[in-house]
Amino acid sequence: MILKTITTPNPILRKKTKPVGKITKTVKKLVDDMLQTMESQNGWGIAAPQVGHSLRVAIVADVKYIDEKEYSLTPIVLINPVIEKLSKETIVQEEGCLSVPGMFGDVTRPKKVWLKAKDIKGKPFKLEADDVLARSIQHELDHLDGILFTDRVNLKTLHHNGIKKHK
Repeated sequence: MILKTITTPNPILRKKTKPVGKITKTVKKLVDDMLQTMESQNGWGIAAPQVGHSLRVAIVADVKYIDEKEYSLTPIVLINPVIEKLSKETIVQEEGCLSVPGMFGDVTRPKKVWLKAKDIKGKPFKLEADDVLARSIQHELDHLDGILFTDRVNLKTLHHNGIKKHK
């Protein structure tokens, strides 16, 4: 089922989420619905607060480019994710967000991330990611801590649907 995407200024987006205890049928249904919601909006990630649930659940898409115009997405479910380490090397890229529709801007983030989480079956795993996947992980985990990309954006680059705001 496609869920309604929560947008700013809804206060749930600013709350730190609660860890998932047992992975129940309800949690599995939430993950399935989040995946459908993300795909329906051509998103590359989604976090539970974005669909109205204050739980430490996120989905990120591992993007593999086939060529300049075509890519594939493999979803990765993250339950109770924790970043263990971030690289010192950073990169600046434009970000947007399903919960802040139409807004885009440059965000500086570590290029590489190491994290641990549980999968949909409750099995712990570790993941080392870089580039787009690392950025997606950091963006979605920010949501789990009540942080939006607009809190990290270079304000000089913030724009709405291609219209740059100059300050």
